[in-house]
Formats: sequence, structure tokens, C-alpha cells
Amino acid sequence: MYDMVITTCALDQDVMQFPAGDMTEIGSRGINISGGQKARLALARDYHMRYRDELDTVLKGLSFSVDGKEKIGIVGRTGAGKSSLSYALTRIIEPASGSIFIDGVDVSTLGLSALRSQISVVPQDPILLEGTIRDNLDPKGEFTDEDIWDAVRKAHIEHLLKIPTGTYTPESKSKATLANTAPGPWIAGVGLKKWVNVDGTNFSAGQRQLISLCRAILWDRQILILDEATANIDSATDQIMQQVVRTAFRDSTVLTIAHRLNTVMDSDRILVIEDGKTAEFDTPANLLAQQDSHFSKLVENWETNFEQKQTTTSHQAYNEFTGNIELSPNDKRKYRLLRLVNNMVVVCVQDVNAKQAAGALTVNIGSFANPPEFLGLAHFLEHMLLRGSKKYPQENDFDEYISRNSGANNASTAYHATCYHFKIDNGALEGAMDRLSRFFIDPLMDPDCVDREVNAVHSEYVSKLQNDGRREFIILKSAANQKQPFSQFPTGTTDTLKGSAERLGLDLREELLRFHEKYYSADIMRLAIVGNHSLDQMTEWAVSMFTGVVSKGDTRPVVPFHPFGPNELGKVLRYESIGECNSITLVFALPEVKALYKTNPFAYICSLLTRADEGSVLFYLKKRGIATAISAAIHDWSADGFNLFEVKVHATPLGIRRNVDIVHAVFAYLQMLAREGPQQWYYDEIKTIGDANYRFSKEQNAVGLRQLILSNIHNDYVQPEHIVYKGLPMGDFMPHLVTQYMSYLVPSNYLLMIQAKSHKDVECTSEEMFYGIKYNISDLPPSLTTDFAVDQQLAGQFHMPMPNAYLPENLEVDKPDDLSAIATADEPTLLRLSDSIETIKLDGQLFDIHKKKLQDGYTNMVYQRALSQATSHMGHANGELALHYSMIARVVDALTIDDIQMLADSIFDKTFVKMSMAGNFTENDALATAQSLESILGYEPLPKELCMTYRYYQFSPGYYVFQLPLPDIDCKDNAIVSQIQCNVGYDKYQNCLRQIIFGILKQPFFHQLRTKEQLGYIVHVGGHRDEQAKGSITLHIQSDSNPFYLAMRIDCFLRNFRQALMDYDDSKLATKINTLAEAWDEKHKSIQEEANAFWSPISNGDYDFNFNRGCVGLLGRVTKADLIEFWDKYVNPETAPQYTRVDYQMWSSKTLQPTAAETSTYLPGVVALAGCIHQAGFDNISVADAARIVSEATANDTTDMLLCRIKELGKPRSDIDALSAKISDAKSNVRIALEMAIAEASLSFKYSTENNADFATVGMKRLPNGCWVFTDIAAFKSTQPLSGETIPARRLIPKYTI
Repeated sequence: MYDMVITTCALDQDVMQFPAGDMTEIGSRGINISGGQKARLALARDYHMRYRDELDTVLKGLSFSVDGKEKIGIVGRTGAGKSSLSYALTRIIEPASGSIFIDGVDVSTLGLSALRSQISVVPQDPILLEGTIRDNLDPKGEFTDEDIWDAVRKAHIEHLLKIPTGTYTPESKSKATLANTAPGPWIAGVGLKKWVNVDGTNFSAGQRQLISLCRAILWDRQILILDEATANIDSATDQIMQQVVRTAFRDSTVLTIAHRLNTVMDSDRILVIEDGKTAEFDTPANLLAQQDSHFSKLVENWETNFEQKQTTTSHQAYNEFTGNIELSPNDKRKYRLLRLVNNMVVVCVQDVNAKQAAGALTVNIGSFANPPEFLGLAHFLEHMLLRGSKKYPQENDFDEYISRNSGANNASTAYHATCYHFKIDNGALEGAMDRLSRFFIDPLMDPDCVDREVNAVHSEYVSKLQNDGRREFIILKSAANQKQPFSQFPTGTTDTLKGSAERLGLDLREELLRFHEKYYSADIMRLAIVGNHSLDQMTEWAVSMFTGVVSKGDTRPVVPFHPFGPNELGKVLRYESIGECNSITLVFALPEVKALYKTNPFAYICSLLTRADEGSVLFYLKKRGIATAISAAIHDWSADGFNLFEVKVHATPLGIRRNVDIVHAVFAYLQMLAREGPQQWYYDEIKTIGDANYRFSKEQNAVGLRQLILSNIHNDYVQPEHIVYKGLPMGDFMPHLVTQYMSYLVPSNYLLMIQAKSHKDVECTSEEMFYGIKYNISDLPPSLTTDFAVDQQLAGQFHMPMPNAYLPENLEVDKPDDLSAIATADEPTLLRLSDSIETIKLDGQLFDIHKKKLQDGYTNMVYQRALSQATSHMGHANGELALHYSMIARVVDALTIDDIQMLADSIFDKTFVKMSMAGNFTENDALATAQSLESILGYEPLPKELCMTYRYYQFSPGYYVFQLPLPDIDCKDNAIVSQIQCNVGYDKYQNCLRQIIFGILKQPFFHQLRTKEQLGYIVHVGGHRDEQAKGSITLHIQSDSNPFYLAMRIDCFLRNFRQALMDYDDSKLATKINTLAEAWDEKHKSIQEEANAFWSPISNGDYDFNFNRGCVGLLGRVTKADLIEFWDKYVNPETAPQYTRVDYQMWSSKTLQPTAAETSTYLPGVVALAGCIHQAGFDNISVADAARIVSEATANDTTDMLLCRIKELGKPRSDIDALSAKISDAKSNVRIALEMAIAEASLSFKYSTENNADFATVGMKRLPNGCWVFTDIAAFKSTQPLSGETIPARRLIPKYTI
């Protein structure tokens, strides 16, 4: 048998010309290695080679010299002649002129066997022969089993030989005798007898590469040629091959023809081939030091499949990836990957069906770069950067442009990256990109914005103080090495920014500019653009607009060491939660894992750890009543230099007390997995599911796709072809990687975190400085670390799961011959199903566990942020059957197991069913499914009059105020949701007007109350068409200001907005209408999205499947006059004839809430002023004092006159002076509140309310301005009219009755 296998699949067969004596000896002379030294290779001057006589030469005078044992990387662009060199070395192609010498011997004088016996080639697509593994590794039978197994271990393929190939029959395998088997069914062996199919098709590409490398190790040739051997494999296999080459071939001469440049960066020298000639030959360091070297440019171009191009219009240079980007078969969009001349990476995506465009730019700098003296500086820069540029100097220009083009924008700061993103109408994408680019070219970072944005950062910090998820994230930092950036507080506060600058005598803005100048470099920026424009057009925009961003090199800070080293591990961290949160988390220290993005060993590990079936950790813990759920995940896939793996057990209170038992169970299960070893059959199950998800993955919208791309292209290990890698088919089974990373999940390498509201046996005396988290950290006992041992009885509880019998074997989709037979939602098929289902018997212990879980869930809702509390009360107020969580919690407390058992026994006695099927179904399929459901369940139809209907309150005209203290006494923020009910019913045109108003309102509301007035971090407008189509516009604010003040600021905004509406530009209105029409008419991205769209009208009973489509046809009629008329009719408090508004106010215990007598006596403006004065620190000025100031003042008073009136209150001089300063400041809320109170006092306007007589009887109180205040939503609902039952938009006639 021929002793070397070389593939030539890269060449067309009709081009190949083998030398006349290809398979014969043309000389008997061998190669002499003097002194036992490995081969010296020299290529003579002027070496030329061509594939056929009539073709041009592909190697054109190539010359270089290689020393024995030297490792040479060979690189060049596609077509440069890299692979031709391997054909020349092995004489697959003979030279046109010139010679190759090995140890001074001209290889053309050697016989082919003699030559090739000194060379091993691992090609891009290695060929394996049908037979056993031994046949492939040692076809001549020259080596012992021990020799072969030694090579197998060195090549890391031992695991491949432990799994039987499968079952075969002689009929299916004509060469069954190769395995020395008798006729009849047989099982392929394991080990060296493991069977290899023709061309090795039962092995993956990566596995074939490793087998080929194993063969090279066994043969121990003088020269090894790796001919783009890693081009078709994942990064993890690539790393293994590099490690094998470094160790097993350290005494060989190695020539690596590279596809991925990282595979040759540690070579002794790099040979750069350009157009068949030697362009450069030097060490990597020397070549990289020359910025204009060919090799430097190849590195800059990420990989060798980038080509330099020019834009079609401006003719600016850029580099474009010319390889194939891997995509799901369902993804019909077009992609283009670019690298600009400043090294910014850009991805353009053309989606012809996208109704909105999206863009984002991410800078690979985040909170890890914060200077210790300015914690939160990266976050502060995120806020300041978007506040104007030299080209667009207006502070809110970007926000206003995005908003008027029906878009939205935001930004976020993480450990390693800061992301600025937007979505917008397709027609406005160019303007949005230009504005975004200027923030990175010539940002203003206006000094006037510094204080406001510091306050915004602080408000963001305060808004999450009571969030247990955030607190868990923060407390982990307390346990880390305090010299590592991971340990730092990331968000920033007024004190860490402005306060720190004042203490150090520094200018905060100057420090910000210095930070920006140091870190914000084009080299670490990534831009993603998605829209319906052509790729050429988006490329033109990206290149012309973003090439001007300055390149400063790779400015990312280097992570010095792992945040959890030996001194930080082996600890137990107990900390107190705000809510009823009981969890036990094992945090394991890992190295960086970014290279494993595709061949992900944690998919295997996590899947097993989180199972709930018999033999799993969770099954064991649940049976003992000590846990309810388990999760396992990498802490942050994007982390540079380190990572963490977290196993989190959601424990019961009993589980917290028995935390040692939980830890023992987790490690016992992990040890079982290690003992069993990685199982290919289980990996294949995961891969099957993943492959199905990949094949049938739905198209993401522009926003989701944009974020996915950005998360990928910041990973230095992600290859260009994998920029959309989420959901790509999983890579080859890598059991050695599973084993390797399982070795980190051991008792000697973890931190134990225990979270509970209180810890009975341990006092938490330490306090985290920013969130006030009480905690205790101590050493783990040896029995849970170094001396850990698993009890054998416990070990017997765990085993691998049973195979999944329900995995699909065939992913093909049947297509009905008659497409017209497919049921459509426009013509619903009504199925009346008429009782038989096996009853379940509830387990008392499980009932107690899940009841406690429910109770804790409702208890924890008390600690939701203030705005969520207000929204929850709004939902309770609007629906007839809606319940507040506190009401449900009381019911849960009273539940018994008998109650649930009774429900389980009778739940299907009488039932009314609505069912929707979407997908590749015919009407007959739907009927068959319905009949199956009926036969399984069996029930009597529930009479329609007994079916539950969802009705909503159509509030009587008037202004109502719901007030309640926040249940969380530690929450610092107040909140208000102002709901203006429009009651437009099913009038499509009125709904169009309301939706346009909503779109126009969003940005000015945010800019005025959040950006300019700094009322709070959360300020936004909401508006939706609910099931009864009554429609509302809701205005939301969470702030440390008192709710009466917030309500009056909303009121002022609404009164002033009419003029803004009148001045609204006609072209902007046209854009707004067009964008809304496109959004309503956008094609569904998936079957699930389509099913949801159809289910909503089925569920609520209006069956109006064309509501949005009908609205689209009316948008063309909309005029500005109609919008103003709508505003005056429903929203403007001064003109609306039936103004209907409900404010849901949540009061913090940190804010002085007025008494009922005070709110009934004084105007809201006075109460708001008193609250602002109290917030400013003047506790001894009462509501009555505030009323006196207002009553004696007039709108014409000067500031000095107002100050005189305050002095007349007889308060201490120090208080008067401080308050005077507040009033003198035109931007302070005290001054604004005073002006509003004075203006309100001069008005005779009062809100009118119908049905006044009923309100007082249910405890509602009327304010002096005509508003009604209430604290009992149920009592309020008893005074309000309900909507009627839903009227179907079409008459439904059953097509089938079964």
C-alpha cells in the first residue's frame, strides 16, 4: 500500500498532471541525515511550477532556506501559491525549472517512495480508507500496538476509539472481511479495530484531522507539512492540533500553510508568498514591527480572506471578507463583513423585508477600565458622549432625530464593552449613522451637561438598590481579589464621580476627556447595521462616515490576574437578601473560555447539571424538600483573561439550613459524571436538538440581529465566517474538552455563596459600601474542600439519564400537495370538544415546597421598584377580573392540598376550548388533533354564559389620584403613572390618531423631564390597544421627587405640548405616519410570531384579524388638524370635554407624605412645594408654611420679594439662607414648584367629575382642584362603569362540529 495520503481536492481533476512515474521509483537513492540531525530543507533560486504546460506558472522563482527542526508558517492571500508549495515538495507536480534540495540532495533525483517516506502531509481534507483504525494508521503493519496507542494518546484521539462504530451487515459492507468477521450481523469493534467507513464519513472533519495527525506522529517523518489543516475545523480542535504539533513534532521541521493566522504566530519564521514569489521571510515579531509589511497587513485584515476594495461612490478604501459566512438555511438576508482602514470592523446586513433599520456601535471598553479614583467613569462617558457633536451641536439632536423617525435609542456599559444602539425608519438610517459617527469623531461632551448626567448616573444606581439580582452581582465582587478590576463598583454615583473630583481638586469633565482620549480607539470598535438598503449603499455610508474615527491601536486594559485565586476560593460567603430569596451558588474559577464559542463543552455539562429526571441532582434535592430549581452557566462569555462557572440551587428554607447536603449532592453528581466520562450519545442528543433549532431558526428582527453580531465580533477567537454563529450547528464532540473543564468543577476550586433573608447560625456583620448588603465571609471547612469525600450511598443516587426517545430522526417537512387546503386564520375552524383524563394524586411534600415558592414569589413583589408597583395597581384598577398580587398572596396563604386536589379532579368536568394551530397543517390535521384532545380529555361543554369574559372599566370622566405608601420601606424612589383614558373603542381611525400622538410624545417627554429636569432615571411614555380597544396614553416617572410634584410636571408638559403639536413639521409627520404603516404591515418573522398575532383576537373574542391592516389603510387620511382635535378632545386637561385621567402614586417612606387633611385642604401645588422643600432638607417648614408663602405671593413677585416672605415664617436664619439659595436657582425643583403653586393658585380651573355622590361614600376625598383621591382600588372600581362584552368583528359560523 502507498505510504502517504495527500488530497488534491482544491484542484480540478482536469488540471492535475501527474508525473509519468507517479507511482513508481525513479531512483533508489535515499536522504542522508548527517549526525542524526533532522532534515534541512532548501529551495533553489528561481523555482517555477505550473499545473499544465499551456498554463502560467503558479510558483515564480520562489526561494527560501529552512533549518532543521525549524517551524515555518506559510501565509498569503487566496491564490498566492501556498498549497502549490506542498505539491512541489512532494512532487505531485514537477517543476518547470529550478530544484528543491533536502540535505543537499535534489529531490528530483529521488524515487517517490524514498522522498515521501521522509515527509508527512496533513491536508485540509484528509482521506481515510475503509477499514479499521489500525489499517489507516499502520497500513504496512510496521508498528506494534504499543507504538500505535502511544501515538493515539499523543494525538488526543483515545476517546474516539472507545465508542463502537455501529451495527453492520455484509450486505451493507462489501468489505466486511477487512474486520476479520464471519458472515452475518456483526458489531464493529472498539480500540484499534474500530471501523472506518469509506472516506471516513463516520468521523467529523476535526476527528479526521486528528487521526491524520496521529498517523504523522506514528510515522515520525523528518518533515511535516500542515496544508491548511485547520481551515475546516473549529477553534478548539485547532488549539489541540497546535499543542500536538508543538510537543510531538518538536524535533521535526514543520511547514504550516495557514488559513488562520493565529496558528502560525508562534512559528520561528513566517514565509509570506505573494503571486508565487517570496514576498517576506522573517520572524513574526520583525514582520509585525514593520507596519507596511505584507504580514502586518494580513494580520490587520483579520484573516487572509479579506480583500481591499473601494466604495462605489466616494471611492474610499476598505477591506471586505470574501469567504462564506455560515447561516441558517432559513436566513435569507445578505451579509457583508468589512474592516475599515482605521481597523474598525463593520457588519452590514440587508433585509429586504425589514420595516425598520437598526444600528449599533460597541467599544471594547467598559467598567474594567475605570480608574480606582473615579468609579463609574466609563458609564458616565456613555451618558455624556451622546450629548452633541461639532457637526450636530444641539444637545438632544440625536434623540430628537431618532424619535421623529419612529425610532428609539439607548446605551449600556458592561465589564468589557460599551454599546450605543438605535432603531429607526429605514429612510432615516443614513442620518442616524452620520449622527452616531460624529460622537466618536468630534463629541462635545458639553460642560453644561456634566451635573445633569452625573445625577442621571446616580439615579440609575439608586433605582437598583433594592434589586436582589443586582445585589447578588455586586456582592460577588466583595469576595474577589480587591486589586482586580472585577472587584470594582461599576455604575458610579454622585460621590464617586463629582465628589471624588472635588476631593482631588480635579475637573471631572477633563478626567472624562482624558479617559475618552486614552481608550476610545477605532481598533476596538465594532459597528453593525441592519436595513433594507443595498449592501453597497450601507457599505458606502459606513466607510465614508466612520473611517474618520481615530485609530489608536488596541487600547484595552490587560486583565492582570484571575479575580478568584487561591486566597479567594475555599470561602463561604453568606449575605442577606431583600426579598425571600434562598439560594446556594457554587462559583468555580475558570480560565478564559472565549475560544470555545462553537465547540462548547459547557453545553454538555450544563445540560446534565440542570436535568430534573430521576438520577439528577434536582430530582434528589426535590425529593428531600430542600430545593426547587437548579441552573448552571458561564458567568460571562465575553470575559477576557478569566471566567467563572456558576451552579445555582434555588433552595427552600430547609435547604438553606441543610446547605452542606446540597453541596455534597452537587459534587457527588459531578463525580458521577467524571467517573462515567463524556458520553457521545448524550452529546449527539443535544446536537440533534441544536441542529433542528438551527435549521428552523426564525429570523431575528433588526434589533436582535444587531446585538447578536456585536456580541460575536468582539470575540477575538470568532472566525469571520462565524459572525452570526448563535445557533450554528454544534461542533465535533470533544470529550477531552469536557474532561478538561470538568476538572475545574472540584471541591478545591470554588467559592460557596449562600443567600437568605436572614442567617440563623451566622451573624452578617460586614456591609458592602454601595448597596449596604450585610454579609459574612469565612473559610469553608476541609470536609467541603480539600478533605471532601462522597458517601457511597449518596453516590448511588445519581446516574446518567435515559436516552431521549422523542428526538426527531427526520427533519424534513412534508408539504401538502394542495396548498389551498391549508387552514387560514381569516376563516377560523371552530371545534367543539366534548371527559376522561387520568387524575393525579398530589404529593404533600411537593405541595408544601411549591406553595412556599409561590408565597415567596408574591412576597418578593413587595420589593419591586416603585414604578412596577404603580403599574401593578394600574392593572388591578383597569380589569374587572384583575387582581393585585397582594390579594393573590392572601389566597395562596390559605390554600390546602385538598383545595388543589379537588381542582385537579374536576378541572376538565366542564370546559370551553379555543384552540389555534399554526404551521404546516391542513384542516384535516387540525381536526385530527382536536379529536385526539377530545378523546384524551373528554369533558362536557361549558355553556357560553358561564364562560369567563374579560371586561374593562371605562372610567367616568374626571381626574382621580390613587395614593399608597410603597410596601418596601427601604425604597428611596417615588413613582407615578398617569393614565389618560381615550375611550376610542373600536374606531380604527381614532386608534391611528392615538398611536401617532403616542409616537410624537415620547422623545419630548423624555427630553424635558428626564434630560433637562433630571426628574429620575426612568421616564417614558406608554400606550397600547388593549383587548377592549379603549386605548390609553400612560406617562411614567420614577423619581426621588414627591408624586404631587411629578403629577404637576406632567400636567405642565401636557398643557404646553399643544403648541409643540401645532408646530410639528409636516415632513416629520409624514415620516412618522409612513413608519407606523410599515410597522403595522411588517411581515411576521416566524410561525410563532404569526400564531401570537392571530391568537390575540381569538382569545379576546373580537376575531378582528385585520385590525392593524385596516388601520394602515386609514393612515393616509391623517392630518395635523385631526391630531390637534384628538389632543384637545382627550388629552389636553384644559379643553377635553370628558377628560379622564387616573394617577397611580407610590410614595417612598423617605418622602414626607401629606396627611389626608392636608391634601383635602391645600391645592396640589402647595403640597408639591412642601414636599420639594422637605426633600431639600428643610424639615421644619410645613405644608401650612408653604401655603402661606404661596397665598401671599403673586405671579409678578421678584425673587427678592419671595425671599422676604419666607423670612417672615420665623424659621432659623441658617434654614432661611439655605432655602433662599434653592429658590434663587431657577433650575431647582423648589423654585419650579413655587412657580407652579403660584400659577395654580391664580387659576379658577377645576376638574369636573361625574357621579360625585358615589365617591364620598366609598372613602374617596376631593381635592381643592376637583381631583378625587382614593386608596382602595376595589372601592373605586365599584363606582365605575364596565365595558360591554366584546363584539366580534365578524360573524362566526362553525365549519365543523365534532
